[in-house]
Amino acid sequence: VMLKKLSVFVICLVGLTACGTSSNYKPEKNPVLLLKPKMTKQEVISILGEPYRKEASKDFERYTYTDSKRTKRFYVRFDESGKLTDAYYSK
Repeated sequence: VMLKKLSVFVICLVGLTACGTSSNYKPEKNPVLLLKPKMTKQEVISILGEPYRKEASKDFERYTYTDSKRTKRFYVRFDESGKLTDAYYSK
C-alpha cells in the first residue's frame, strides 16, 4: 500500500514538472552560485534552461530569465566570444 502511494506521488510530481516552462530557472534558488566566469552559452543553458529572451549588440549578448509570473528577472551576459562575463538580478 505504501509503495502504491509513493508511485502515485511520483507520477503526479513528474506530471506537474512536465507542465512547466522549458527554463530550469527557479528564483528561490540563487543561480549566480551555479554559474562560473567564462562558461559557454551552452553550459549556461544546460544549467538554467532556455532563456525567456535573448538580446545582442556588437559587444555582448544578454539572456533574460524570469520566474513563471515574470515578476523577477535574472540576466546573464556574454562577451563577443560567447563566454559568460556576469550574471545579475534586475534592480
